[in-house]
Formats: sequence, structure tokens, C-alpha cells
Amino acid sequence: VPLPSFGTLGHNADLLCDWLRRQPAGPLILVSLSKAGAEVRLALAEPDAFRNVIAWINVSGLVRGTPMVNWLLRHPMRALLVRLMFWWNSYAWTGVKELTWGPTGTLAGDFRVPADLLVVHLFGFPLTRHLSRPLAQRGHRRLTPLGPNDGGANLLADLVGLPGLIY
Repeated sequence: VPLPSFGTLGHNADLLCDWLRRQPAGPLILVSLSKAGAEVRLALAEPDAFRNVIAWINVSGLVRGTPMVNWLLRHPMRALLVRLMFWWNSYAWTGVKELTWGPTGTLAGDFRVPADLLVVHLFGFPLTRHLSRPLAQRGHRRLTPLGPNDGGANLLADLVGLPGLIY
């Protein structure tokens, strides 16, 4: 599905719904990666768009937001640098803030999926030493006080209660 990588969640969810509605009749399997998990989550608010979708496979999707955004927003100089990078590349800064983690974030709370939709969430939770990139290792260490994490976005505790199967 042609979605802008740095588009806002709402805009990309609308694009996804429009794309799904334009697809010919027949079974579809929707696979999302990382931020696209949040966009599918929001798109599920329009179940008619999912009439042909028989399964959603969510690979490391940010369906609850990410504490890394909270960390970034707590560090004004780093946030300014990222914000400048976004401005330089004409990306929407709002898209980052929408990924805030916690009870007041855009992705807070539970969500529902149609009863006939198979949902499979795939996540990996390595130890810091299993990560080969220094940036991933730092992200993992930053989230470690919050519990087991995937190295930069998801916490194991946030996956409890997600609709569907969790692997």
C-alpha cells in the first residue's frame, strides 16, 4: 500500500482505508511493519474497509506508541535536531508526536478488530548484547528500566491484551 513513511497516522490510516476499499473482491492478507501497525490500528475504526481482509500480520508494529518518542520529547536539544531533520526533509513532525506512549497518547487504550479477522502480532525481544548496531543497543538500554523491549520501540508488557495471536 503506497503510504508516506513519515505521514501522520490519521492521514495514512485514511489512505489505507481508501486503498482497501478500491481492491477487487477476494481475500486479502495485510502485513504491516513498525509504524504501519499504528496506522492499521487506527484504520480498524472503519471496519467496512476491511471487508476483504482475512488476516492482518503485524510485524513489530507500534500499536501502543513507543516510549522512545517520550524520551526524545524530554530531551529538547535532541528533539530540536530531529525536528530540524524533519523540516529539512518536509516530513510531518506531528507524525512523531502521535507515537507518544502512555495513557494520553494517540494510541492509548484498547482497540477492537472484526470478529472474522485473523490477527497475528510478531515481535522479537533480544538482549542488548544480541543487537549489532550501537544505536539499537542504546535504544534497548534506554527502555530496559521499563521491562523487556525490542530494542527501540515496543515493550513486552504493552503486548498483553492485544487482540489476536502474539508470537
